[in-house]
Amino acid sequence: MMNCSSCGANLPIRAAVCPVCGTPTPYNVASSGSSSPYDSTVPASPYGGTPPPATAYGSPPYGTSPSLSSNPYQPLPSNPYEVAPNPYNPPPPLYSPPPPRRRSRVGLIIGIVALVFILSCVGIFGGLYVVGKNQLDAQATATTQATNLTATAAVSVYPFSNKLVLDDPLSDNSKGRQWDEQTNTTGGTCKFAGQSYHILETKAGYFDTCYSENSNFSNFTFQVEMTITQGDAGGLLFRADSGSTKLYYLRLTESGGYRLFLYVDNSGTNARTLKQGSVPGFNKGLNQANLIGVVAKGDSLNLYINKQQFASITDSSYTSGQIGLAAESFSNSTEVVFTNLKIWSL
Repeated sequence: MMNCSSCGANLPIRAAVCPVCGTPTPYNVASSGSSSPYDSTVPASPYGGTPPPATAYGSPPYGTSPSLSSNPYQPLPSNPYEVAPNPYNPPPPLYSPPPPRRRSRVGLIIGIVALVFILSCVGIFGGLYVVGKNQLDAQATATTQATNLTATAAVSVYPFSNKLVLDDPLSDNSKGRQWDEQTNTTGGTCKFAGQSYHILETKAGYFDTCYSENSNFSNFTFQVEMTITQGDAGGLLFRADSGSTKLYYLRLTESGGYRLFLYVDNSGTNARTLKQGSVPGFNKGLNQANLIGVVAKGDSLNLYINKQQFASITDSSYTSGQIGLAAESFSNSTEVVFTNLKIWSL
């Protein structure tokens, strides 16, 4: 038995080629008539003539290598039906959708700024409104409180006085009450001077009457500050008729005496004294201020000095009329100064 010089396989007796690798052997003996199974022109099948296994989908027969492309490094397509790319007609580029457009935020920013501005304006105006309203409320409250305090003070001093209808400092005639400003035939003078109302009577045995021509009161509280700067006496006129000299006259002397007269005409002879006496609490002497008050309600007449009642009279002769002020000379030229007149209605 001999072995193949190429692959080392056992060679059959008289074999012309190696049955394994097909290498020729020195034993090439021809057979008669046809090719020997070991003819060098017919390679022996390693499987003894059994057909090779089937090849799927028309791939090369078993044992053969598929043909490679011109590029030995290019991988074959995985799909057998896929056509190889044509380098002279490249496929169109794949569609790539555009990126989403970035939305502009300018409008949003403007809207936010506008909203903040509007809210700020609302807050500012709201704050100003609240502040202004609080100030007005405070002013109204202060005014109401001041009025109430004035009314309360009047009520606590003068019964039933709670409605102030005239507040005249007597510095001029601006309150529209038409105070007399004149000099009469007896030497009497009514005038405004030095922010006050001055009445002068130079003739003894007379008193000068100075009326508020534009006044008419019925039930009221009448208060005024009086100072005798020289002479003898001064006083208040109320429920008066200046044309006929019908009136009530409260006279106060610089020594503190008083008389309440009822005048029916301009003659002192016909005047009647309703009540007289001395006034407790009166500031005696010249240049001494005294606060004089009269409360007239119906036929009841109540007299006050420095907010203290000192006399009360009942008389129904006159029920309404003008108010006025006076200065009277007994024997000396007399001047009386009046300020801060107030009237409360009852």
